[in-house]
Amino acid sequence: MKSLCLIIGLLFLAPVLPKNPIEDITLDKNHKVESTFSGNIDGEDSFHLIIAKNLNAKTYDIIPYHYSSGEVIKLKTISFSKLPNVLSFHNNDNVLSLIAKSKEGKSEKIRVLDLDLKTGETKKSDSFSTDDFKAIIRQKNRNVLLYADKESIKLVDATSAISTKTINVKPDESALEFFKTLSNNSIDAINNNEFVANGSINDFRAYFEENTLTITQEDTKEGLTNMIQIPMENGNDLTVVAKELKSESVSGKIKKSTSYFSEDKLYQLRLNKDEAKLDVFDLSNASNKTVDMLEDSFKSLVSNKNKSEGFLKNSSKNSNAPTLTTNKANNGNIKLRFDYVNKNTYKYRYNWWWHHHWMMQQMMWHQQQQMHMRASGFGPNPIEDIYWYKEEQTHFEIGLDNSGNLISTEGLETVHKDIDKKKYVDELDENKS
Repeated sequence: MKSLCLIIGLLFLAPVLPKNPIEDITLDKNHKVESTFSGNIDGEDSFHLIIAKNLNAKTYDIIPYHYSSGEVIKLKTISFSKLPNVLSFHNNDNVLSLIAKSKEGKSEKIRVLDLDLKTGETKKSDSFSTDDFKAIIRQKNRNVLLYADKESIKLVDATSAISTKTINVKPDESALEFFKTLSNNSIDAINNNEFVANGSINDFRAYFEENTLTITQEDTKEGLTNMIQIPMENGNDLTVVAKELKSESVSGKIKKSTSYFSEDKLYQLRLNKDEAKLDVFDLSNASNKTVDMLEDSFKSLVSNKNKSEGFLKNSSKNSNAPTLTTNKANNGNIKLRFDYVNKNTYKYRYNWWWHHHWMMQQMMWHQQQQMHMRASGFGPNPIEDIYWYKEEQTHFEIGLDNSGNLISTEGLETVHKDIDKKKYVDELDENKS
């Protein structure tokens, strides 16, 4: 018999780690662990998947566990002929939906797996191709699969294994080049339902709000942002236009630029050798407001004057890329966060990836100490590199009120908290008991 020692419970974005039980989960000797995957459901409920090769049946099994009310419940095994890769998840009431990819025949397919947390029964959706697959946009109760080729975008809106809707999107003349370029590039899906310390530095970024998918494209050479918006409640066959958002507030050649989209506003940062301007484009009324970041009125309100003064110089270095994010704050206000990252190492990740990474560290240590068995870690298999934000904090923040006026950050608390994930992982790495 093989034992896996897992620390089970709510780890998701918690300001402090709760006191969770350590559970010994015993697998049959015919199971060889390939990877694991964990996620939260509601409150302190969570789920934990062991993905293992069944040496007797020659299958790959997802062995699910449900942690609820202090109890760990084993659910029915889900079998695949080839190794599955769990891409994402969501839940509705007592049904956990997993988005899984696995090879079927000669090609890879994606399926939605509905796991009833009360009965343990599983339902599988029809398969979806991975051809032209670009990204998954994860929401609490749904996942949207994004496909793109040179002539169209396809969205698969999956709420359950038996409830999926396909939306086909065509470009009008203004969006032809946008679609063509997107088909040849990757795209990052940004999660606004958490604290965003640093957003994407990828050219293409996807944002999902109010049932509308917004895709932006950064043109850093010209210092502009191209955009399309797909209202998913407007039918299954849509035609979209492309918008070009650019301010003339910066004179001369743009050295660095980036943007962030939230609540129908695009926040665009543009830098050159001597200027730093923030433009706020309000799509609801087609207005634009420009903020000069070098003016005393701006400098007097920033959260950290030293970091603000070094921002222009450091973010303009060839090895760095500026980042701009917004986070909802109390009383309907907004916190804007300015920072820079090493563009050669930085990758945008959902915060829930940290959960898988933390669990990976724990499992790998226990395996080394107790079992010396092979495992590839928590999260999609093979596990990708984890890039921490950075040891030295270099960001500064500014506030905006409901009218778009600059305000101090003093007393301005964000709805989603900024969690120092590395701090907790380091503490756990040191605690071998």
